[in-house]
Amino acid sequence: MRADGHGEARLVLRGCDFGGYLQLAVCEIMSYGGSPLQIRRRPRVMLQNLLDALPSRQRLLLQAQSTLLQEPVERAFTVPGRRAIARGADLQGVGGGSPL
Repeated sequence: MRADGHGEARLVLRGCDFGGYLQLAVCEIMSYGGSPLQIRRRPRVMLQNLLDALPSRQRLLLQAQSTLLQEPVERAFTVPGRRAIARGADLQGVGGGSPL
């Protein structure tokens, strides 16, 4: 909201809530650029870090997004070794994020 000099609202900007931004960060990226293995792994790190840092009221949304990340991995990676790598988290997207 933007107010004038008297404190009256003159412009109201509608934004996303936490769930909206989370969906934007995870679902849309995965939908439009999630094919490469590296892209599958980086959002998992973000969600893990957010689970540690955010209040408990937001954990259900984070856990739901984490589950949604898993479903396409199961479909996209049919070779067990590659699937195991895709299930892991990797901060930089270049490997070595989590042991197999």
